[in-house]
Amino acid sequence: MIQTQPFTTSTLSTHRGFFILDKLPKFATEVDVWVQTPVGNESVDFIDVFVLHDGTLVAAWVHPFQKLPLHNLVAFCDGVTQPLNLCPLERIIDIYDRPLDAGLGTFSFAKSIPIDGGDWRCHRGSYGPWQFTDDTYQIVIDEVTQIVIYESFLNLNNVGYLVYVEATGKTQLADQKVNNSVAPVTGRTLQETMRLIYEWSVLAEEPFNSTDDAAIAAKTFLDSLGFTTEERTALASLPPMQISNYLAGSETARVRPSNIPALDDAIKTMVFKRMASSSLSALFKIHGIEDTYGLASLEQSELDAGIQRFNDYYTEPVSPADKPFFDNQVRFFRNKQTVLNL
Repeated sequence: MIQTQPFTTSTLSTHRGFFILDKLPKFATEVDVWVQTPVGNESVDFIDVFVLHDGTLVAAWVHPFQKLPLHNLVAFCDGVTQPLNLCPLERIIDIYDRPLDAGLGTFSFAKSIPIDGGDWRCHRGSYGPWQFTDDTYQIVIDEVTQIVIYESFLNLNNVGYLVYVEATGKTQLADQKVNNSVAPVTGRTLQETMRLIYEWSVLAEEPFNSTDDAAIAAKTFLDSLGFTTEERTALASLPPMQISNYLAGSETARVRPSNIPALDDAIKTMVFKRMASSSLSALFKIHGIEDTYGLASLEQSELDAGIQRFNDYYTEPVSPADKPFFDNQVRFFRNKQTVLNL
């Protein structure tokens, strides 16, 4: 069990990843955090839990990138559980709001399965995404080198992932996934894919009672991630996607609808609330928590200092070997600033 501690601003100097445990009881003194494995749950030792002034619990960890392969943990307190997503908002803040007419990149809902030969020792879990059906256009990515961007950002191990993929030379195949799949789970925008997940979840309920893998996974996904009645109502109010159109008798149900709306703030917020961040002040804004600690200015100063150190170090052109790290760090600085400006 983890003994909770009062939060102080000194935590910003030691921890780099944060997640709001808003489903757990406020002012709790003990919390357990598990990693899921095929043989059961195991407690982890790299999470600290802090209590804010209003009693809200905040999970924090020191090495966010080191822990990303775990995808998510599960926090437990007084009979209440909450998935703890380890993926930070900074990983998707520059890609989540794609143009409605985007020709590159897709968001997809994928099932989560154990990776064959995965290492389950030392609290390491090995799950990965996989498609729900072997349809005609099974292979979209042939080589890892074709991937430009891959982010798995709304995660629930052994259930499902919401992922974004962008690859070179794959526009035609991506269009086929979007417009001609026997199990539509892919969209060009985040919002339409969230609507697809919602539609699949409805199929698992009365009167349909579907036992399709995608339907069961979608329902479990929304239920386990604590999607509220209000959030589901927001998803239900979106224009229908392929599954709804099929049930309505459309002869072109597999084709992506033409009336895709711009991303609604409610949809964005429901995703952001279930993500981690390196910025606790940003999470405060997303969750409607008052920043009585003055975190925004502290984090801005810390970011400015980090950028200055980076610029001081790279006074010469970077070598080809260092360029991937350099580009990734520049992206993270840029994305961190975007998150701070939410």
